[in-house]
Amino acid sequence: MRYLAIPLNLLVIFAVLPLSATVGRLFGVGDLSGAWPILAFGILLALANAFLISRVGKTSLWRWGPAIASLVVVGLIGTHSARRAIPPYIIERLSIKAVGTDLESKSAHFEMRAELKVLKDNVHNIFWGGLGATGEIRNVTIDRLNGDFDLNKVEEGGQWQLQLNFPNPPKRNEVVAFASSFEMLGTEPDNKAYVVHSVNWPTQNLGIIIEVPKQRPCKTAEAFSADVRIIGAERKAEAPPLLSGDSSQLQWSTADAQEGRRYVVICHQ
Repeated sequence: MRYLAIPLNLLVIFAVLPLSATVGRLFGVGDLSGAWPILAFGILLALANAFLISRVGKTSLWRWGPAIASLVVVGLIGTHSARRAIPPYIIERLSIKAVGTDLESKSAHFEMRAELKVLKDNVHNIFWGGLGATGEIRNVTIDRLNGDFDLNKVEEGGQWQLQLNFPNPPKRNEVVAFASSFEMLGTEPDNKAYVVHSVNWPTQNLGIIIEVPKQRPCKTAEAFSADVRIIGAERKAEAPPLLSGDSSQLQWSTADAQEGRRYVVICHQ
């Protein structure tokens, strides 16, 4: 049994390290409810390992030396992994608004507002990509709302990327905000208006608004999410959108946007 102590110790260390990185990332983005259970499990696993190692020794030094060393190693490496796992920033709030400008849903005006909380020092750039639409995109604008940074926009392969460049890196926990808008023209006529947003970065609050002409209100509305990597995979129904304004305005929001999922909000006309 004694000869199993070292392999067992190493096994637990390698098992706890990914847990430490996950806990650090969750604490970094403010997800305390998700972090505490994983942290408790990791501590329990490390203590159980220390107890088992102490039971196989014949002397006090052999009993507690490796046990204490394992806890120290797990703590130090886990802390380092946790710091590296924290992202440079999180999206505290993201709101997207689409306003249909014709009866056939061939054109629309899009507005977006993002509030970002910086979590690390020395953040010099933030790149915001993936502004896409089913039709031609025109008149892309970007405006600074809060923070000291320069703005730039670049078109690549039919999609637009927004760039925030900080001449002086923001302080940790500082909030920066910007707004963007564009026109979508020339899409195929459709019997629905919809917004799709893929959560590729830690996001706390996501809100989507769709407005359609009152002459073609929403007959029904739905919201669902799916895995970003595979279209249609792991589709899950989300809370139904709220309709107002004679069913010409749709509102949907979530405070638990999951990274790696695509959120789709649809107004069926």
